Amino acid sequence: MRFPSLRLFLTEATSTLFRFPAVLLSAVLAAVTGIAAIGQDQEPDVLLKVMVSAQLGIPLFFAIAVLSEKDRWAKPPRFVFALMGAAALIAYYFLLPEWISPLAMTRLVQLHLGLHLLVAFVPFIRPHHSNAFWQYNKSLFLRFLLAALYSTVFFVGLAIALAALDKLFGLEIDGDTYLKLWVGVVMIFNTWFFLGGVPRDLSALEGENEYPTGLKVFTQFVLIPLVVLYLLILTTYLGKIVITQVWPSGWIGYLVSSVACAGILSHLLVYPIREQLGNKWIKTFSRWFYILLVPSIVMLMMAIYKRITQYGVTEPRYFLVVLAIWLAAVSVYYAFGRARGIKVIPLTLCLLAFVTSFGPWGAYRVSEKSQVNRLQSILVTNSLLVDGTLQPSNKQVSFEDRKEISGILRYLVNTHGVGAIQDWFPDSAAPLDSLGEVTVALRPRQSIGRVRVIMGLMNLEYAKQGATFETDHFSYASDPLGHVFRIQDYDFLVRLTQKSKDDTLTVGDEYAVVYDANDQTVRLKRKDDLVLEIKIVEVVDRLRRLEPGSFDPSAVPVEQMTIQADNNMAAARLHVVHISGDTIKDEIAIDYFTGDCFIRLKK
Repeated sequence: MRFPSLRLFLTEATSTLFRFPAVLLSAVLAAVTGIAAIGQDQEPDVLLKVMVSAQLGIPLFFAIAVLSEKDRWAKPPRFVFALMGAAALIAYYFLLPEWISPLAMTRLVQLHLGLHLLVAFVPFIRPHHSNAFWQYNKSLFLRFLLAALYSTVFFVGLAIALAALDKLFGLEIDGDTYLKLWVGVVMIFNTWFFLGGVPRDLSALEGENEYPTGLKVFTQFVLIPLVVLYLLILTTYLGKIVITQVWPSGWIGYLVSSVACAGILSHLLVYPIREQLGNKWIKTFSRWFYILLVPSIVMLMMAIYKRITQYGVTEPRYFLVVLAIWLAAVSVYYAFGRARGIKVIPLTLCLLAFVTSFGPWGAYRVSEKSQVNRLQSILVTNSLLVDGTLQPSNKQVSFEDRKEISGILRYLVNTHGVGAIQDWFPDSAAPLDSLGEVTVALRPRQSIGRVRVIMGLMNLEYAKQGATFETDHFSYASDPLGHVFRIQDYDFLVRLTQKSKDDTLTVGDEYAVVYDANDQTVRLKRKDDLVLEIKIVEVVDRLRRLEPGSFDPSAVPVEQMTIQADNNMAAARLHVVHISGDTIKDEIAIDYFTGDCFIRLKK
């Protein structure tokens, strides 16, 4: 047995580079920008935008390359399509927001899914060649698993080598180095290794009959029994619904989706051997799987309908609706159709991934419009929105309605921004998407603050997420740029946290500071005698009396977060750094507190 030489390895690597130059260039660009973004103190948004755009280039240029090979394109058309792909990626980069929001990440995952599905069928877009299509995807799947194994071993080996240099030779290897190494291995080595195993003559795959025995064993004795078990559970649950007349649980969507994926995967894995002697059961299983899946799809649609009628459309619910419709169509196609080719599965999923990612019919516009309409309906019902203009509340709004308004605003702020409701606030001094912080670009940690400010403009109290009774959550943090104090007039500085509650912190020889969480008071004692005390809730009372929207809860001025206490025995100044909790019927309950207490003892 001859082992591959280094020369052969370099030859194969070079051949892969010339075969897929645009794919590898995208992988290198994604790796370089990803590594450069790691550990940066400043906002690396530009680097991240380049990285995610380059990542999309990997499946995009791969699809162009295999299609051009399969149809034997001349160099000019290949170059033109490569330029078109590059132009699409550049346009995507400029369409990305200033920072990578959760919505942008969801769309990125959706586009990745669409492009990877495109890779699965684009060389065989024309009819026929079903066996070549299956053999091609089998090769990609097995090569992907092998590349993942090699990449993991390669990374672990290099990481151990770096750790050895750190421990044995005293070289300082920080944690970011390992993450950068992982990005480089996954983006460059893994991609290069995977591309090296892509079949060259795709047309010749039609005559290939190789089928891995292990794949049949896994499908027949592991995957299919699990699918049957899950179908039995779902069918039994359907019977329970019929008997009890109880609406299906929202969790049913995850189970139906899992069963559908496992069943469709098993159908695809055993497809080439369905006509072989002894495998006639495969056709029977496939047909009855799709027939028995129909009741589960009906339950899924019922559960989605219930959630949408209650809470409107969001992106996850939109995708579940699309999935349910697609599963219903696929089930009818394979259960009752005559021509049952498997290319229809990745092709239709690919089209859905792209079509639902943009436009007024897409997941994002539909979801935003649905939630804005819900918000509008609630505000109109409570006379808060009259002729399209906000009228701040001058009467009591029910807790349930305030909870709904708070939840919708949280969704809009976190996902789409609140530009769609800007016209409702004609008297707002600043755009709603800039309220509650110093920059226009929203960060998730500041979203609650923005919702509170908008609720304040409506003259409404914010309702905490998940609250089941009337509460008002508060969270205040001191301005991080205002922590400058003169300390020469004080003898001691005691740092208090939630962890130090009920503990005795010694001050000097005879004094001690105790933070009593029961009555939310900081006390200075001399042995067992009380010297002075500070009520922490004074800060909360003070801030709640201020006009809503007049300050940023995440950067409260220092003077508003400071409490003074003085008598003939001692003087103290407590600066609250962060405090949060709930108010229930005007009672303040603090669940988190940190602060610095300056103490001066009087002789």
